[in-house]
Amino acid sequence: MSVAIKFKAHPGQKEIISKRKRYNTINTGRQAGKTTLAKYLIIETAVTDREQVGYFVPQYNLIKPIWDSLVSKCKAIILKKDWTAKTIKFRTNGEVEFWSMENQNAGRSRTYKRVIIDEGSLQKNLLEIIDENLLATLAIKEGDFYAFGTPKGLKNDWYKLCHDKTYAHFELESTANPAFSQKELAVIKSKISEKVFLQEYKAKFVELNENAFLNYFDWNLHTAEQLEWSLTDRTILCFDFNYDDTTATILQIDKEEMGLKFMKEFRVVGGTRALCLAIKKWCSDNKKDYAFWVTGDRNGNRKETNSNSSDYEIIRQVLSIPYTRFYDTRSMNFQHNFSRDIINECLMYNLIKICRKGCPDLAIECLSAIPTAEGGLHKDSKDHKNNLFDGFRYGVHSQFASIKMVQIFAKRIFKLEK
Repeated sequence: MSVAIKFKAHPGQKEIISKRKRYNTINTGRQAGKTTLAKYLIIETAVTDREQVGYFVPQYNLIKPIWDSLVSKCKAIILKKDWTAKTIKFRTNGEVEFWSMENQNAGRSRTYKRVIIDEGSLQKNLLEIIDENLLATLAIKEGDFYAFGTPKGLKNDWYKLCHDKTYAHFELESTANPAFSQKELAVIKSKISEKVFLQEYKAKFVELNENAFLNYFDWNLHTAEQLEWSLTDRTILCFDFNYDDTTATILQIDKEEMGLKFMKEFRVVGGTRALCLAIKKWCSDNKKDYAFWVTGDRNGNRKETNSNSSDYEIIRQVLSIPYTRFYDTRSMNFQHNFSRDIINECLMYNLIKICRKGCPDLAIECLSAIPTAEGGLHKDSKDHKNNLFDGFRYGVHSQFASIKMVQIFAKRIFKLEK
């Protein structure tokens, strides 16, 4: 079966295709066309060469966008697709297999003609996975290797891989893609710092605040002494449940101008019922009559021994909030390192604002939060409890489950060109 590949490459993509070697790293700015090039590389091997491709991403939720796009583009030549197994087999007998590198055994026991890593800069132990899992998959067929990513500072595996002289290294600025206009770039540049602009859009490695959990948090940009309450914006209570103190933050979603506004924090000792009563009293005293939505720690579904009610059941009863206004609180909490990427993405686009008058402790926790060696959130019983911070990240995840969702929201807020 003969299949012609229709791929209109822009000059930056053409240079990579013409100068590529067996092992390649491609450091890209945002929207530079890496996903389009990755699709071409899949089709080139799986369809034209009738071989097997392994496609690797840091988290499972990053598989679906490339999966959907590939299925749409190639539906006429797909023999079988299996979302459970994460495989697509083509009529040429070639195949692509998708993996999340959350699986420590990703790729082991497989044989590929081509390996592609997408969003490699988001993977904490990238070099370990490449050395221990992926290089062996290429040995039998003497296959080739492509890793794509956007720079994330200097102290990580992506930086080391892109400076490994045994690899061919390429850079793609955002404007390498003709669809990314200079006008749009100017709008974004006016809203972010110079270092962030160089990293995210010029594909340059720069030193950011590597010791902070929120690398992009800027006190002057992301906090304000006061913010205006809205009567029409969706208003969400973001809960975190603990033995020492229980916390909640009021979040308002401004979909027209500002993004996520964290307006008021609550912290009580005495459990969820005491917290809800404090919220109820504050609303009464300040004449705040909101139809609250609820999100928070998934551990709130466990029933308390004394009352035989879960935290969320208590919230529903005391605050008279129907379950139809609860975000999904049944699945597992997002991992801290994933939350870190999503929140930093929001901060980069200035989609988060914290009211210092209403949320003084939350503002400090965002400024002082530090990561663990594994990329999680450091916590202790004194200076870094981070209970309000956890509620804060649950609030962010109520709106954004992926980086792509953040980018779509930012485009609407900034009214950028399509």
